[in-house]
Formats: sequence, C-alpha cells, structure tokens
Amino acid sequence: MRILSLVFAVALLVACEKAATRTEHNVEVKRQIPENAAVGDTIWTMRVDSSGIDFSHWALGSMSDRMYTVKFRGTDGQNALSVFNTFAKWAATARANRVEPFSKRIPSDCGFSTFRSRDMKVIELPCEFSYNGSDATLNEEFTERDIVKFSELLKQLSEVNAERLAK
Repeated sequence: MRILSLVFAVALLVACEKAATRTEHNVEVKRQIPENAAVGDTIWTMRVDSSGIDFSHWALGSMSDRMYTVKFRGTDGQNALSVFNTFAKWAATARANRVEPFSKRIPSDCGFSTFRSRDMKVIELPCEFSYNGSDATLNEEFTERDIVKFSELLKQLSEVNAERLAK
C-alpha cells in the first residue's frame, strides 16, 4: 500500500511540475487616453505584452461588431515609432503637394487586425497608408488624429515596459 501511495505521489508531483513548465508567463500592461466620458467619445489604447505592442481605439457606447488594432512585434517601440513618423511624413507631403488619392503599403512589421464579434473571426492585413485627396488613414480606419494619440501613448512605453517586467 505504501508503494502504491508513493508511486501516486511521485506521479502527481511530476504532473504538476510539467504543467508549470508549459504555462507561459505573459504579463500585459495597458495605457489609455480617454477623451471625455460621454457616449460617442473615443478611448485610445496601447497594450504591451511580451510579444509586442498593440494600438486600438473605440467609441464609448458604440454598437460596432468590429475591433480594429494595429500591431507591432517586439517591445522596444522603434518599429511603431518608425511607422507613425512615416505616416505623418507621407500625409504632410501628400497634402503639401496636393497629390491625387493613393494607397501605399508601409514597409515594416506593422500589422492591421480586424476582430469581428458576430463570427469571432480575426482578419489580419499589412499596414497600408491611404490618402484620399485631403485626409490620410491607416488601413482606412485610423486617422491622423488616431496616429497622434498613439504616438502620445508610445511616449509612455519605457514606464509600461518597466511595470510589465516588474510584475
């Protein structure tokens, strides 16, 4: 009986140790910029975890069945900063030169994601800059105003990473 109990205890101990090594510790830290707090106002969010940085926005009280996110691999923020700076430069140049509407892929590891709640589907695309003759957008969802807010959030990245690593 003791041997059976000992075998069971060892098997349980081994199983618990294996389960612990399979679990990945992934801490997520968020920062937000709310604009007022009334229905229809917007909240911009930056979410950082061990794999990358995501930026999104949503309107309070919105009944949209979609969530749009721009994602970057890595947590140093250099790729996000590069994309945001490229976006601002292209928008200013297009507006100053009064160019015709165009779209252009932003060369980086920037990814655009749409989550549809009605069918629980995620659609992923590369980031694409578009200019319609007066306004610039990122994947036709994020405006210049959004990019400015995301850039403000990105300035908090060092403290967000410190907080994430401390957890």
